[in-house]
Amino acid sequence: MNRLSKRQTSWGTLAVLGYILSPLSWWNDLWVNIPIAYAVANLAQAMHPRFFLPAFVAAYWITNLFGLILMHVGIRGAATEKIPAFNRTGTLWWLAISLGYTAIMVALVHWGLLRPLAAYLPARQ
Repeated sequence: MNRLSKRQTSWGTLAVLGYILSPLSWWNDLWVNIPIAYAVANLAQAMHPRFFLPAFVAAYWITNLFGLILMHVGIRGAATEKIPAFNRTGTLWWLAISLGYTAIMVALVHWGLLRPLAAYLPARQ
């Protein structure tokens, strides 16, 4: 494998990982981001019951934002010789998309469709 294709493969792998975490893939929420956020939220809820929603929102938001950033950097890195730079417009766009998806997750928790794991288990007597 020559130098160019190794570089492109490395950056391309980063882009694929970003796509898996990003809100742009239709399946990622169900199989990747929500389970990660749910696990983090349950760990936080074990510390204090009120931490479930904030931890869920924060973890979900971070996975989406991290995915968008990895995808952007990976694609730019594979397409150019230079290390990708961040710009204000792109960053604001990532934030807007991530916040939109996060608002949907907050609504699901608010309506009781997503609850702490303890809420699904029978109460101990």
